[in-house]
Amino acid sequence: RGLAREMQLSDNEQRDIYIAALLHDIGKIGLSDHALFTPIAELDGDSRAALMKHPAKGQTALMGLSELQAAGRIIRHHHERFDGQGFPDGLLKATIPVASRILAVAEDYDELQQGWLAAKKLTEAEALEFVMGASGKRYDPDVLAHLPAALEKLRAAPREEEKLLEVSDLKPGMVVM
Repeated sequence: RGLAREMQLSDNEQRDIYIAALLHDIGKIGLSDHALFTPIAELDGDSRAALMKHPAKGQTALMGLSELQAAGRIIRHHHERFDGQGFPDGLLKATIPVASRILAVAEDYDELQQGWLAAKKLTEAEALEFVMGASGKRYDPDVLAHLPAALEKLRAAPREEEKLLEVSDLKPGMVVM
């Protein structure tokens, strides 16, 4: 949402990106643990093909709800690459919805730090270096131009009520809000 705000997208577009970000991997429901937790480069053909269908499945899951159709379209294209090498449709540059281009940057920046996209967890600086280094290839240079300002505002925002927990931190009887 911060990137969308920095790019001066409308309030409705910001809301749709926020919802899409929350639900972006809903199409992974039903995938095997192997497909979910193995780096994509190491997956066999069938598991890789199943994983690559998750953006389209995510869109399909949301299309029945009129309030979520815009988020569904964003989700469908969040794995497209600016250079046309992404999936599911191999879209190129401006043919990828701007909201999907924003979600791609935000998701990868986050997942690099969580250790879900690379062999090891990256620091914030390393994740930023990675995404910035893929400008014009994986990511839209215009979106990346707004990323540092969005991150600075995110860091400055009060977050007293937020705490990132690992599943292993959860205990019986805890209430997560």
